Parts: sequence; C-alpha cells; structure tokens
Amino acid sequence: MTAVSVEDTVTLRYSAHVYEKGNLTDVNMRVPVTWLRVLQAVADIPSPFSQYSIGRSLNALVTQSAESDVKRLMPKAHAVSRCQVVTADVNIVQQTLRQAGWIEPASQSQNRREFWQLTALAKQLLLTKSDLNA
Repeated sequence: MTAVSVEDTVTLRYSAHVYEKGNLTDVNMRVPVTWLRVLQAVADIPSPFSQYSIGRSLNALVTQSAESDVKRLMPKAHAVSRCQVVTADVNIVQQTLRQAGWIEPASQSQNRREFWQLTALAKQLLLTKSDLNA
C-alpha cells in the first residue's frame, strides 16, 4: 500500500471549453484537490463502478472550480463547459486509490471490464471524516 493521506493533494489537469465574446476556446487548466475530495466523489458513484465512472466523477469535481479558475485567466468569459480530466491523471488517481487500499476489484466483471468498489478502510475514513466535520 502507498502511504497517502486524505489530507494530501493531487493536481488534476483538465481541459475546458470557454466561451468569450462569442468565440470558443479550449483551455488547459490544473486544480489541486485533496484525496478526501477525490474519495468523497468516488464514494458517490454507485457500486460497482468502472474506470469510466471514476473519470466522470473527477470531471464533475473539477467542474466545481473551473468557472472561477477560468475567470482569473479570461475575465470576460461568459460560459465554461465540457471539463474533462486528462486520461493519464484518471489512471493515476485510480492506481493511487487502489495502492492506498481505498478501492478494490469488485467480484462482478462484465465483458472483460474491471469493476471497482470502495474498501472497508475507505468507508471508515469517510465516516470518520464526516463525523469530524459534523
């Protein structure tokens, strides 16, 4: 297992479509997020889940900060859409979640796709952290 704490951060690279003065621009951004936020996002996925589902949850996570991040870069932007985390970062997140002991293979596999589920350790971490924030 990798020694990763839920308080540690990971930087996610993503692209987004930005609309400014009627023009569409594709921008590349980075956002640091804690592993706790990543774990919370993954916990919201119905289990068992695929790598694609992990990617979608990360896309939703970066979308939360994308508009304010883009406004700093492009103050006249009026819309941000299609935020997508770089595939290599999705792979790193999945690998780190597994190495940290927070996800494990689910017993159900279909069409040669791997499915994942949260471990008891991850569920306990989330429960402990939500109790501290209550």
